[in-house]
Amino acid sequence: MHTCVNFGRLTDTDFCPDCGQKMAVQKMSMKRVFEEFLSNWMGFDNRLGRTIAGMTLRPGVVINAYLNGNRVRYIGPLAFLLIMTAILILTFDLFGLDVEDFLEQNQSAFQDVTSQGKSEQQLEFQHKVTEFIARYFRFFSTILIPFLAIALRAFFRKAKFNFVERLVVAMYMSSHSIWLSVIMLGIFAATDVLLNVPFIILSLFYYAFVLTRVFHEKNYFIGFLKAAGSYIWAFVLMLIIIITVSLIVGVGIALINPELFR
Repeated sequence: MHTCVNFGRLTDTDFCPDCGQKMAVQKMSMKRVFEEFLSNWMGFDNRLGRTIAGMTLRPGVVINAYLNGNRVRYIGPLAFLLIMTAILILTFDLFGLDVEDFLEQNQSAFQDVTSQGKSEQQLEFQHKVTEFIARYFRFFSTILIPFLAIALRAFFRKAKFNFVERLVVAMYMSSHSIWLSVIMLGIFAATDVLLNVPFIILSLFYYAFVLTRVFHEKNYFIGFLKAAGSYIWAFVLMLIIIITVSLIVGVGIALINPELFR
């Protein structure tokens, strides 16, 4: 007979019939703590593990299962996005990388072009923008997702998905593609070489892999072209919105305080 540590109930079963607590409680050790961590959080017998494995090997199964009402087997898209964003932030800390420094080095390939003809004030403004993005990196790392959901409508019309369903698709594949960013950061930390373009291309191949399975696209090459088109169109839409909002805000500031622009 064993006594449940939660309810104090005596039973001869392996688990408490009231709360499911394992009756034979083992003595605490670091090995036990590590085993419980792997089982409860990283194991492939739970929702997180199944979601990661599924989005790697069978993304169409994971996403379509969620869209068809299965809320138990896999982690939902928003929770998955939050977890993967947290992993990305932890990766910066793990490799001792500063987000702002990384973003500035990310722009270094274009520095010779973007610096030409710019005044010190403009360069200082560019630095402040980078600093602002770094401060709110969690937000900016996911800002493309709704635009991607909009863009998918233009390239995958036959699927008849509504906006929320396309948003779910975009969140799942954008979240899982964060693993590519994690790998890129690891390479950057080890070699100081930033492989932006190769990893963008890899992301597009992964997007095509996901979209051809979710939208049942038979031709992978066509799927890749549609994925690339969706990504480019989403980026263009985002830039249009950002520029429009910036112009509106700039005009408003100019009307309220014209001295600020002199």
